[in-house]
Amino acid sequence: MCFGTFTITYLADADYGDLGLVPATQIIAGYWALMFVGRFMFAKYGSRINSLRLFIIMCSLSIMICLLAMLITDVIIGYVLIGVGLCNSTLYPIIYARALSAAKQYSSQGAAILIMCSIGGALLPLAQATMVDRVGLSVSYWVPAISYLLMIGLFFQTAVQAKVQTTRKRVSKG
Repeated sequence: MCFGTFTITYLADADYGDLGLVPATQIIAGYWALMFVGRFMFAKYGSRINSLRLFIIMCSLSIMICLLAMLITDVIIGYVLIGVGLCNSTLYPIIYARALSAAKQYSSQGAAILIMCSIGGALLPLAQATMVDRVGLSVSYWVPAISYLLMIGLFFQTAVQAKVQTTRKRVSKG
């Protein structure tokens, strides 16, 4: 939610996109459309793709887009920021599946917690809004960039742990 909101600001602000609020809010529909398209693509092709690789690619692409937003203040970058919707659309199903798999017998509680986290994501918007107020809009894109970097690290760590557990099970059976 916060990424779309700050992208509206990026597109509307005179120092960045300079489109005005009404055109910016109309253009942000592209962010949500890409989220929609990405979910359908993932539903169709997700089982054919290595989820760790896709997760890292999409997070890395989002980081690069955030870095572009910090370095270049132009309306074109505002349009590029909309592409993060496609990246985000693939992340949630991967995170959800990984978390429920790890929760095992507590998967119903885990699902409830994940839903609350996705609905109530109050920390990142607050952190980015604070950055906007203190250092400016373009610099505030450090918040999502660092978040994507942390997600890569956490996801990679859980993948390694799952592989170690699988190896241990094989060794103990064999």
